[in-house]
Amino acid sequence: MSLDVSFKYEEFLKLERRLILAGKDTDKRMKRANTAIAATVKDLSSDYAPKSPTDAEAKARGGKSGKTLPGALQSSIDMKATVNFAEIFVPTNSPAGAYAYRIHEEKGSKWWKRGPGTVAKGEKADEKFIERAISDSEKDLITILDDEIKQIKKELSK
Repeated sequence: MSLDVSFKYEEFLKLERRLILAGKDTDKRMKRANTAIAATVKDLSSDYAPKSPTDAEAKARGGKSGKTLPGALQSSIDMKATVNFAEIFVPTNSPAGAYAYRIHEEKGSKWWKRGPGTVAKGEKADEKFIERAISDSEKDLITILDDEIKQIKKELSK
C-alpha cells in the first residue's frame, strides 16, 4: 500500500514560510518565558537569602568587620535567560561572591547561626535559598511556560 501525498509547490512555500515565522515566534516566546521564570526565582531567592550582618553585628559575634555589607548576598543574586534556559546565580565577582556558596550549601558545617537580620526576614531566610525558591514557585513557573506554549500553539493553528 502506498500513500500518495501531493500538493502544489506554492502551498509548500506558504507552509515553509509559516514554519519559519512560527520558529522565530517560538524562540521569542521561550526567551520571554525563561526571562519571566528567572525573574520570579531571582526575586524569591533574594527574599530567602540570609542577610549579611552589619559590622557591629559581626564584631559582637566575634567575627571580622568590613568583610561584607548588610544585604550583600540578596542584592548579589543575578539571573540570565536565553531561549534554552533560565539561570539564577551569585557571580563570583559580586559583593557576596566569596561566600555565597558557603551560605547556600554549607549550613551546619561552616555556619549555623542565623543573625538578627536573617531572623528579622523570617523562617524562609536560610540556606538553599535558590533551590527553595525554585521549589516554592513551581506552580507559577509551570503557569508561565503553559501560557507561552498555548500562545505558540495558537500561532501554529492559524
